[in-house]
Amino acid sequence: MQRSAFMTGVLITATLALMTTGWVVTSSGQAVRPVPGPGSGVVTVEGTVNVGNTPTVIVGNTPTVNATQNGNWRVTLANTTPEFVQSKRSYSVEWPDRRVETIEVAEIGSNGWVRVDAPRRRWVNLSQALAVEEATVTAR
Repeated sequence: MQRSAFMTGVLITATLALMTTGWVVTSSGQAVRPVPGPGSGVVTVEGTVNVGNTPTVIVGNTPTVNATQNGNWRVTLANTTPEFVQSKRSYSVEWPDRRVETIEVAEIGSNGWVRVDAPRRRWVNLSQALAVEEATVTAR
């Protein structure tokens, strides 16, 4: 008889626990709570939402900036042959190591490359030069 009474108590306790859990789950639904919380995850928005009331931002007191050159500037011709360079003409070229060389262009390639035949046949890239100018020709 004691065993039967114990089993009845366990059964009643389990039933009440299940009923309480069911009540908590159904009463915590999103529709009945005034603030978001655990529940269905569905939120209903009523009325209108206006995102047009953004404030105007004015930035004032910006300082004046004066930039000055510091050191040597390096300007490249962006891997192009200068437009004034022509075949069979002589040019004075200043290279990055400050060496100045007079060349006679035999052929114009692409991306700044030109073929030079004298004093030895080779290709040089004029876009790597610091300066390219027409060489002054002296009377022979």
